[in-house]
Amino acid sequence: THTTHTTKAMAADVPFWVVVVLLVIVQIGFSGYGILLTKFAKDSGVNAICFSMLRDAFCFPALLLASYFTEGGVRVSCVATTHTHTHT
Repeated sequence: THTTHTTKAMAADVPFWVVVVLLVIVQIGFSGYGILLTKFAKDSGVNAICFSMLRDAFCFPALLLASYFTEGGVRVSCVATTHTHTHT
């Protein structure tokens, strides 16, 4: 059988109010970013979809490297699948 190990120690270290404050800050940041992006696209004539695609394409490697170093490498979980075949 495959068991999943979860660490409850990480969740217990951070007070709940800190999580709520950080989530509010992130939401304010994303909403402000959307407003600035709309203003930038209207003022300079940039296609918003093209800008978003290029932004994501350039951010992906940076986020990949950040997750690699903060998570301590690449972890791939093996999932055992069983196939039942009936032969008639």
